[in-house]
Amino acid sequence: MQLFAGVYGYGVDFLGMPDSVSWARVRRNIPRNKFAVSARKEYAVPESSIAAISGAVRDGMTAFRKPSATALLYCNFYLGLRIGELASLRWSDVDFGLRCVHVTHTETRHHERGRDGTRTGNVIYDRQALPKTSAGVRTVPLVQEAYDILLLIRRYHLCMGYRSGYVAYDGKDTRAVADSLRKTLRSLCRSLGLPEFNSHLIRKTVATRLHNAGVATRQVSDLLGHSDISTTERSYIISMEGSLDLMRKCLEEALAVSGGSGFMDS
Repeated sequence: MQLFAGVYGYGVDFLGMPDSVSWARVRRNIPRNKFAVSARKEYAVPESSIAAISGAVRDGMTAFRKPSATALLYCNFYLGLRIGELASLRWSDVDFGLRCVHVTHTETRHHERGRDGTRTGNVIYDRQALPKTSAGVRTVPLVQEAYDILLLIRRYHLCMGYRSGYVAYDGKDTRAVADSLRKTLRSLCRSLGLPEFNSHLIRKTVATRLHNAGVATRQVSDLLGHSDISTTERSYIISMEGSLDLMRKCLEEALAVSGGSGFMDS
């Protein structure tokens, strides 16, 4: 869909496409069932990688160049926020008493335009924009691990004397926080010798872990801020490494015969 949006933007900016042809109208008429699907199987971030990041954050958070951003990226394995939402997360959005996070803003990027609608060349970054859809405004409960990590970041900010209202702040205001978080994630993977993955795969990993734990897809969709449950089902529940053992365990639990272990008892 991003590819189509890019072509549409080019048409409006450079080819003189009339304003009456809205992106919403174009999007409604794109035949999604005709998209070619990549044959490459997508896997969630391995548990071993998550454990390695957890250990690194807990054992030496300040060893990283951007401690707050690094710890927050790890925390996102328990939040499932979009990268723009993570970049816009403020301390006022974190309710330690009720143990939840209120998602109300995201970081957006758009080109500044002149009176005639053409781009001026300047890029505007805004962290006060509403989330991607109305479903994006949501409350995410904090499990114990996420609660502990956010407290760890909070103590670090107090220790450093930071006065910024943003959780991802590391002593210097950044123009494009989402891009900075992406670079921090790449740096983190390299420093720990882990296979690189992007921030979007963290969201898919959250969805997959919840699905495999038996959480209803509707709840997973609500947690991720999807307006359409089919988006969650089609694109966010993926495979996990070691899935054969996981599948065997699920089969044993689901197909267990009460009062015996199976036909071998007869």
